[in-house]
Amino acid sequence: MQTSVDLQKPFEYSFVLGLVLLALVLLPLIIYGIIKLINYKPPKKEVKKKVEKTIVKKKEPLDVLKARFLVLISSIEQDYKSGKIDERESYIRLSSTVRNFVHEVTDIDVQNFSLNEIKSLGLDDLSGLISKFYHPEFSYEDQYENISEAFSDARMVVEKWK
Repeated sequence: MQTSVDLQKPFEYSFVLGLVLLALVLLPLIIYGIIKLINYKPPKKEVKKKVEKTIVKKKEPLDVLKARFLVLISSIEQDYKSGKIDERESYIRLSSTVRNFVHEVTDIDVQNFSLNEIKSLGLDDLSGLISKFYHPEFSYEDQYENISEAFSDARMVVEKWK
């Protein structure tokens, strides 16, 4: 009896079967390789060397830091008195200078902190000074009766630091 449909011979499916078997063998190997790449960590000796190279920063003694930052405050005061900067710029620079001083001493990134974050650190001298500087630093109105008080307060925070 003849039919209009020809049946496929079994050996013609061997190519597809071979591909499926190859995929079943290679797929776990590929997945294993991808997982190894994602979870790769360099040997500990290399990591230790990199860390040692980045933490070579030597700290200056506190009295040297104080002297350096007091000179910076005096420089800001001279710029103000000579008319190079106005009161608002003086407050901005004083705030930045004192924040950088505290960062140098404590390694806390206070130069990026808000007033509330500084208050939460318990650094009362710094938070008191920054709270006095906040309004004049961010507006054109000042809260000090005169700017010389701001310079004096900034110096006092640096000088009193322990």
